Amino acid sequence: MFDLAWIAHSANFWLICTLQWLLALGVAIWRRSPAPTGRILCLSMAAGIVFGAAYDLILGRQGVFVYGGSMGTNLIPGVGLTPVHLLANGAISYGAAFATVFYLRGPRSDIARPCGRLLHAALIATIALAIAGDCLSPPGSIWLMFCAGIAILGAGELICLLRGRPGPIVPLLTGRDWRPAGRLWLASLLIGSAYELANLVFPFWIWLPRGGLPPMVVECLVVGSGYVVLLHPMVVFWDSMGLTKSDKPPGELSADE
Repeated sequence: MFDLAWIAHSANFWLICTLQWLLALGVAIWRRSPAPTGRILCLSMAAGIVFGAAYDLILGRQGVFVYGGSMGTNLIPGVGLTPVHLLANGAISYGAAFATVFYLRGPRSDIARPCGRLLHAALIATIALAIAGDCLSPPGSIWLMFCAGIAILGAGELICLLRGRPGPIVPLLTGRDWRPAGRLWLASLLIGSAYELANLVFPFWIWLPRGGLPPMVVECLVVGSGYVVLLHPMVVFWDSMGLTKSDKPPGELSADE
């Protein structure tokens, strides 16, 4: 049952989520796109529940970050949220990120599958090595963060290739087009800076890895590279859905052919 006391106790959560959705609305207006419609809102929040829960459970239990300020007797170990709050965080907070990415992402690449089976094999090997490194790394280490990030990025790029289109990173690695990766990185800087600034003013999550590094260095690593790992699966999701921004009247969407 939802703990109504959490609404007041976790005021920082609601303030951060409000700022996240205002950012999504601002990006939509800046890109001259219709504000998040019911369809985009529903898809964003549904995807946020699934992705957010998995992201928080996997990385939280590995000691990458933890949520603070939650109430309840059944907090999930290593995460800091109750199951109900975990789903609420996914729908509202991660849902806002999905909506922002929908309007901020650029056009999909039309480059055909490069290198065929060789590239598939290279991605699979990279994912396997990253997972192995992740399993061998001590919880909460910087190395674990990088291994987990490489595994997530590699899996996303492999999914894109299997669907017949390269993801944002493959065109860069093959020397065909740097722009998709550049857009992803710039988007991660924008969203990461906004989210981390909001969390600095209204603390809700805490980045745990240190490895002897000062907190500010960890924050720079998170904003400069960690948010790429967060946004990449969202870009893959929207490309897989085949939805794109259009110049049609507000509320209308077109499919990428």
